[in-house]
Amino acid sequence: FPDFKQIDKFLKLISVCHTVIPDLKSTESTRNKDIPIVYQASSPDELALINAAYKCGYKFIGRSPNCVTIQKNFETPENWNTLIEFPFDSSRKRMSMLVECNNRYFLLCKGADSVMMERCDVNATILTQLNKDLNMFAKEGLRTLLMAQKEIKMSEYHAFLKAYENLKFSSDRERERKLLDLYD
Repeated sequence: FPDFKQIDKFLKLISVCHTVIPDLKSTESTRNKDIPIVYQASSPDELALINAAYKCGYKFIGRSPNCVTIQKNFETPENWNTLIEFPFDSSRKRMSMLVECNNRYFLLCKGADSVMMERCDVNATILTQLNKDLNMFAKEGLRTLLMAQKEIKMSEYHAFLKAYENLKFSSDRERERKLLDLYD
């Protein structure tokens, strides 16, 4: 497919950027031929995305506090080191993760189109088509979710980490607001 690289990025983002946990005990006792791994999710949306990626050959197979492991088709599993996770909340309306894989750093983000559109740097043609598609989906009563990915330099990550740690452990009265500004 001409868009294979974009589809690959999209399915990897879905497989990595989430809060789903594989339930290995349930998996051993409850086999499903379509999706043999049982997942526990805080939202049905996240579960649907993980299951869709799985059916496309992008399997979320493990999570630890600092790592998400996925396997694309029958390739060697990939470990995505979770550096910082910004969970979804009602004010941010998005979830973001800073991750590292194969010495490359990425910001992964998924969220409501109302907050994602203003943060994405895309050309006018793509933006026009995206708005048309979103309007069409809304008219059909469908929910939408935008996803974005940006590769960042190691130096950008370290500069962010320094500012993040300084704020996170400070006693500044404005700490929470400043952290939200930094996340943004």
